[in-house]
Amino acid sequence: MGTRGPRRGPGPPDGGWGWAVLGACFVVTGFAYGFPKAVSVFFRALMRDFGAGYSDTAWVSSIMLAMLYGTGPVSSILVTRFGCRPVMLVGGLLASAGMVLASFATRLLELYLTAGVLTGLGLALNFQPSLIMLGLYFERRRPLANGLAAAGSPVFLSALYLFSLALMANGLTDLSSARARTYGALVAFCVAFGLSYGMVGALQFEVLMAAVGAPRFPSALGLVLLLEAVAVLIGPPSAGRLVDALKNYEIIFYLAGSEVALAGIFMAVATKCCLRRSQDATPSPATKGGASDTEDAEAEVDSEPLPASAVEPGGLEAPEVPSPGTGPSEPETEAEPGLDSESV
Repeated sequence: MGTRGPRRGPGPPDGGWGWAVLGACFVVTGFAYGFPKAVSVFFRALMRDFGAGYSDTAWVSSIMLAMLYGTGPVSSILVTRFGCRPVMLVGGLLASAGMVLASFATRLLELYLTAGVLTGLGLALNFQPSLIMLGLYFERRRPLANGLAAAGSPVFLSALYLFSLALMANGLTDLSSARARTYGALVAFCVAFGLSYGMVGALQFEVLMAAVGAPRFPSALGLVLLLEAVAVLIGPPSAGRLVDALKNYEIIFYLAGSEVALAGIFMAVATKCCLRRSQDATPSPATKGGASDTEDAEAEVDSEPLPASAVEPGGLEAPEVPSPGTGPSEPETEAEPGLDSESV
């Protein structure tokens, strides 16, 4: 895991030490995805201890997620320069130091800097290199490896269509949760949401690698995570402000569910249109084969030499054609009387 740059030599082993790398990626992904979302468990305690509202408290997880996604380009540069192992080692130390320092925080600002910035940066330096390592150790089994690392298994159907289906299922789950009124209904929502969100997390990086290829995957991953950072930085505080103003959670679930479901529908329609356009632009094999056969036949006819006894219309013999390389035949001259050949 300490190699610098792309892996040289034989292709990915699709097993062996790669399974140990997969196990480490499973743990890293669990912390990177689960820890920022688990902060919401402490919302009530944080609001009580710091005397803050939903919006101010939501900034803790927002900053952590923004650092996780927004520092993707920085992580790509560091991985290219130093390799995956040193970057992940530093990331683990930063994440641990951030949580230890957060336990001494007496103000929300201190919590933003420790649990948000420092821990988020440490998680980012672990998360992105782990995804890059999967691409180096798996090729034929990469969809399965990405799925297991994100607690999902995208081994059936097309990745794009399955990714669209996962987005729509995740959005519909959010929409249905707005009507949950009992503890059992909330538990059912959490299970359904976890399954659908796990499918999204398992597929998005496989779709990205299939789209850009393994050599450009680190840079593309950094750009995608940077764009996601904008959403996770704005979304939770905005939702918290709406809850503070409306004193109602339902509007948040409706907004979140409809946005994710519409994103899945858009991707499914766009994929269908792109595939249809590519099929229309590709000439059929029959057309290509017919054209080539006709051209070959015409070439054979043009290159076939005419027989020597070819007769022109009207019963006249065709003039003799001189062979290539010989000039025109000169007429024979008879020697005049009284002149020898030397004088001629």
